[in-house]
Amino acid sequence: MQPPGNRLLQAVPPEVRARLDAHLTPVRLPMGKVLLQPDAPVSQAYFPLDGVVALLMVMADGTPIEVATVGNEGFVSIDALLSAARTPYRATCQTDVAALRVEIGPLRALFAESEHLRVLFLRYGAVVFSCTARALACKSEHSTAQRLARWLLMTRDRLAADAIPYTQEALAGMLGVQRQAVALAAEALKHVGAIDYRRGTVVVTDGGALEAAACEDYRAYRDAYEALLGPISAPNA
Repeated sequence: MQPPGNRLLQAVPPEVRARLDAHLTPVRLPMGKVLLQPDAPVSQAYFPLDGVVALLMVMADGTPIEVATVGNEGFVSIDALLSAARTPYRATCQTDVAALRVEIGPLRALFAESEHLRVLFLRYGAVVFSCTARALACKSEHSTAQRLARWLLMTRDRLAADAIPYTQEALAGMLGVQRQAVALAAEALKHVGAIDYRRGTVVVTDGGALEAAACEDYRAYRDAYEALLGPISAPNA
């Protein structure tokens, strides 16, 4: 199954979407592409059609820590739209990403002019901020295997595919743990038949088993976005 496009844009009323479409440009963004830098001026926003973008908080020693991920349910980034001109995050493509790019000026102008767009984006922002807060609690309360299962399920939803292009090193960085911890967690998920993996790719072999192994935050995230944007399509193998 192909990803359904950007679900947030699909929720924009047609007359407003027509005005926004005039400013959207399709782009292909490679894995590792940096879209935003902390404290740098923000000139563009991105609405992913597929793929995953990570929002990272960069510590004083240069260590990046994931605080949120964005897929086809949203855009990068809501804080840049609401704030004056800058974002606190580094935004990095965690997979290859197909997206629609827009200059931030026209997007802010339409946000100010259209009540429908403003209400939708503010509701989206509330979901993002609540899920970010939940992610902080998840990191302290749940095991690496539970968090890995949750992260794989969210990425599977965004890609609408069971094959997820990730290495253990990349997963360790996303989860904020050592590579050995990811290896042990992946082996535990493989043991229960939820996933298989080969170099550079994780394959979800049993979505039900993977969800059973995940923490409750996956279902909380999914419910929050479905309440805003409607049901998420189940991927095919």
